[in-house]
Amino acid sequence: MKLLNLFSKRTTKDLSEAALSPHFRDQVRKAIQLLGQSEGSLDNKEVLQLFNDNSMTSQEAEEIMLFLPIAFVRKMLPNMKWPETYIELIGQKRSNEEKKYSGTKSFVIIWEETNDYYNNAPEKNTVLKIAGRSAEFHVINKLLLGNPGMKAEEIKLSKASIIRSPTGS
Repeated sequence: MKLLNLFSKRTTKDLSEAALSPHFRDQVRKAIQLLGQSEGSLDNKEVLQLFNDNSMTSQEAEEIMLFLPIAFVRKMLPNMKWPETYIELIGQKRSNEEKKYSGTKSFVIIWEETNDYYNNAPEKNTVLKIAGRSAEFHVINKLLLGNPGMKAEEIKLSKASIIRSPTGS
């Protein structure tokens, strides 16, 4: 299960559907380019800083940081049995809501841009840098390395869990 803390100043209403700018699609393309050109492995704070330094809003940077690696690893391993939903945990009491990736506007746009990238001579290094940021990639890699006869298609992953704070605390 994947846990990622994305604490930002948002209301619970904002969490249900991110308020994306009309330029979000362009920001996703820019993020792919920035991550592909980055040196070494960046932690989440460094990625957010990189995105913010390149004119992305904090909210859009968080959405891209969260969903771009998931989209890339799903595209990289299309024969996996990927969950169609994820769990979003909100607030200190961790009230949770199951959400469909296909019903999350930011993910849908990121998925479309991921497909475009993969269909236009993707760079192996960029694919690995981005897909390699996902917890799914690390779990799959560890299982395959530890079980040489196993195929990726045999792995069943649980739903990702995303922890968010509605108050930004």
